[in-house]
Amino acid sequence: MWLGLCGLSFIDCFQNVEEYSAGDTSKLIRIDGDSIFGGIFPMHEQDMSEYRCENGKAPLYVPHKSVTGVIGASFSVVSIMVANILRLFKIPQLSYASTSTELSDKNRFEYFSRVVPPDNFQAQAMVEVVQQLGWKYVSTVAVEGDYGEKGIASFITLSSENHICIAVSEKILRNSRPEDFDRIVERLGTKHNARGVILFVDEDNVRKLLQATVRANRTGYFMWIGSDSWGAKVYPVRDQEFAAEGAITILPFRTSLRDFDEYYKSLRPRVGDECNGQTEKNVPHPNKTGKIVNCRNVWFREFWSQHHKCDFVETNEATNTNLCTGDEELIEYDQEGLVPFVGKHLSNI
Repeated sequence: MWLGLCGLSFIDCFQNVEEYSAGDTSKLIRIDGDSIFGGIFPMHEQDMSEYRCENGKAPLYVPHKSVTGVIGASFSVVSIMVANILRLFKIPQLSYASTSTELSDKNRFEYFSRVVPPDNFQAQAMVEVVQQLGWKYVSTVAVEGDYGEKGIASFITLSSENHICIAVSEKILRNSRPEDFDRIVERLGTKHNARGVILFVDEDNVRKLLQATVRANRTGYFMWIGSDSWGAKVYPVRDQEFAAEGAITILPFRTSLRDFDEYYKSLRPRVGDECNGQTEKNVPHPNKTGKIVNCRNVWFREFWSQHHKCDFVETNEATNTNLCTGDEELIEYDQEGLVPFVGKHLSNI
């Protein structure tokens, strides 16, 4: 006996089950729903989400399109985990920012590629900067993980080849507390002849490390050389710029994409029903020539609300928040540093 159930929320999907049970009964058990009834039915022969069941009509089979490639991720540790899965299905992966040298191993990551140089290249650039500054004695700080540890390992190897000695090698562990950063700064300060510090540290921990130098009254004492995780980012130094004065950071060469700037500044949020309920493509603005209503990015309205400090829905609470009209202009806009590398990605597909 067949049960004409489409999950708990679609019980009324079939008003006349006998009409369909006499035909292809396999479709009766492969209907999209909130619950999967296993055991006596072959429920896992096909993905149930490929079937649509609406308004008491027969199930409509809409197969998913196969994934031909994956763009990302940004952080190396994420790319490594994703690559280990994608290689099982022989799906190409293209990263725009993952620089770990581990990802260069084609025996493990044969379907992974990237448009940025690996960390050993920026380690070589750091060594050349140290040589140009005439330093022979430096300290290093690495964040725990493949990015930090292997990046510093490459620097130490290249340093020994160029007669540069390492004074102290510190590691920032995951979930480090403020007192842990204080101890790192204290140990770095014990080597008075090694005021140059090489950093392979993510932006969050760079900020915490600089805060520790402020607490220790060591601002201006160390001369930092940071990797691309710091790069040109503002967050690590915001409201504490004096603690990073004189720092040198490494970043792959890039040029801003003018076409992207024009496109992004033309985007406007959905205010009414301009998108007609679809999220597959953007649509021209009905009232503003040259402007585009962003229907594809489901987070764009949230960004617009936070950036302009306004709300799209009026609330009963007494607040000073304005109502978003969609007429606001993006004034404080600066193209994110990874955008050109994403552009290279798309041109390679």
